[in-house]
Amino acid sequence: MAKFVAMNKKVFGEGAERYAFRFFEVGEDGKTVVGKPLVAKESRLVLDGGEEHRDRFVRTFCQTQQLARRIADEFNEKLDSLYRVDKATPRVSFLDCSVYELDDIKMGKQSVLVEEKIDHMKWHKWNTNNGYVEGMEEAPVFTHDKMKAAFEHLAKLELHDDVPKFGIGDLDAIEEDEEDGSEDDSEEMDSEDSISVVRDSCTPIKFTASEVAQAFSHFSYLATGKKRLICDLQGIFDEKNKYIEIYGPSYPLL
Repeated sequence: MAKFVAMNKKVFGEGAERYAFRFFEVGEDGKTVVGKPLVAKESRLVLDGGEEHRDRFVRTFCQTQQLARRIADEFNEKLDSLYRVDKATPRVSFLDCSVYELDDIKMGKQSVLVEEKIDHMKWHKWNTNNGYVEGMEEAPVFTHDKMKAAFEHLAKLELHDDVPKFGIGDLDAIEEDEEDGSEDDSEEMDSEDSISVVRDSCTPIKFTASEVAQAFSHFSYLATGKKRLICDLQGIFDEKNKYIEIYGPSYPLL
């Protein structure tokens, strides 16, 4: 059982907003490492002279994870309900994060955000918060004119009710058979039998991890009433359990 913790002072990884440090739970002898390797994360604001931002960073990060996990559950339930989505299509999950309350003789009391350390050899980035999506050679360049034109285009789409709307629900759509003789055939079967025949003839689609990641970002935008978009999706793809394990997402307010 762990009695102490050890945190490396040297940064081994960093992002646009955070630094990452190696973190371990240590046994009573003060030497034996207990459990899996962990990662402690600190906001750049904390290390760059803003100690008062530490609690805010920890609280905001945990809130982000909780929101992302709730939306991921809704997303997975939606995938489960779509018969055209193959069961082998990956689902989305988020790594657990914990807050360690430390009492150090030199550094005093402080809160540290800790996550399980993932295999960096399997690490993958599916999209970012600057518009990059996996498959692009580089992130798109956004200018004032381009953004203005994009918003004007979206406004026009929302104002016209006659514009076809396509979404994930369209995977459940069943088109009527318009071939000759279909009307006569339909009289010999009830509606439930007809649906069963159509569904059995449709091969479920197996989506890739990358496709699921992009779909989840889009889903989060709709699930939050077009107020937030969960992006900067990075982590590992657990091929055995068919799960995309994501850590440290961001969701800018739109």
